[in-house]
Amino acid sequence: MAAVTDIYLRVQRCAVQATGKVMGIMVVQERARWLNLTNLPDREKEDVLDMPIVPEGIFGSALASMQRRCETKKKEDEALHLCLPRRVQPLPSQLQSFAAAVLHPSCLELCSV
Repeated sequence: MAAVTDIYLRVQRCAVQATGKVMGIMVVQERARWLNLTNLPDREKEDVLDMPIVPEGIFGSALASMQRRCETKKKEDEALHLCLPRRVQPLPSQLQSFAAAVLHPSCLELCSV
């Protein structure tokens, strides 16, 4: 009976370790997925991925660092847009209704062929 209990405990320990590894891989995968949705350059993404995962959150200090970088970039982009001359938007051409487009002479010529 002691041998069976010993084997059972060893198997359970291996199962718990494997579950922990899988959970760690899932966290890294989720972190990579979120980083792919950002507009950060690859170098900055690698910096964030290399930061350790802390128990306080999935991203920990890496998230705060990434947020600061994104806010800085957004402010720089806004400042750049204020400096650039604005383009004059062309007036939209008159939109035709479907019926008016079908009754147009060029369309009637195509339909009669």
